[in-house]
Amino acid sequence: TELESLDYIRQSLYDFNLIRLNFKLRADGTIYLGPDEKKGDIWRGGFGEAFKKIACADRWGSADCKKCGDAGQCFFNEYFVIDKPHPYVIRHELDSKRIYRNGDSIGIEFILIGEAAQYYKRFVKIFEELGVIGIGKNRGRFVIENVAVETPEILAYFNALPPVSREVILELLTPVKLKETDKGLYYGEIPFEVFFRLLLKRFINLNNLYCNGMNYDKE
Repeated sequence: TELESLDYIRQSLYDFNLIRLNFKLRADGTIYLGPDEKKGDIWRGGFGEAFKKIACADRWGSADCKKCGDAGQCFFNEYFVIDKPHPYVIRHELDSKRIYRNGDSIGIEFILIGEAAQYYKRFVKIFEELGVIGIGKNRGRFVIENVAVETPEILAYFNALPPVSREVILELLTPVKLKETDKGLYYGEIPFEVFFRLLLKRFINLNNLYCNGMNYDKE
């Protein structure tokens, strides 16, 4: 029944946990990031570059993870290269600003899921490195002014959700890619069944991979 399904989902999330790192950055020069819909790709690309530079076990060599003998013990390989859901999310401010001038403030929310949370100081170091090498067009630099750490209670949010008895509209403010097959499926309008099913699969996969989940049947 619907109530049994809801209870099943709730049980599967008991071990799901995360922390939020709220970065307050300050532009050290001019940073060109472009429109809001492009910023996510720019931040993720810059993050990956800084991650590789600071954490890759073979950063002075070819850096080919498939050929590296240390890949099994490499933090960069485990948390960035391996083809599985990554235990972090980068959320940038939707402030409509394309250019940040020297001294401007930039907000970034970085979410770490499950076991990845214990390494939050390493991830702060990665953002420090990104500030040094620069981001966006012309490699604009920044410094970290403050990092606030929050530990929200996921089930508290889940249990507080009101019953839905009417139409719900989901507004996608940034580009979304949903992969349902090896080649991927593309939609002009996303069917709710597809969106919600993939959302639940992602939750449960993250729970199983990083939060000591109980391998609940995601089907």
